[in-house]
Amino acid sequence: MINGFKSYFRKRNKFYATYNEASRRGVSQGELIRLALKNEIIQKSELLRRQALMALTELLD
Repeated sequence: MINGFKSYFRKRNKFYATYNEASRRGVSQGELIRLALKNEIIQKSELLRRQALMALTELLD
C-alpha cells in the first residue's frame, strides 16, 4: 500500500511533492489520503464543468 501510495502522491498531489516530504512536515497518512481524495474530487468537478460548458456552447451554436 505504502509504495503505491508514494507514487500516487508523486503524480497527483499538488500540496506535497512526495510522501517523504509530507512525513517530514508531520502530515499523517490519513491526512494525505484526505488531501488526495479532495484533489481527485476537484479535478473531476473541473472536468465535468468543462464538459457541461462545451455541451452548452454546442447547444447554443
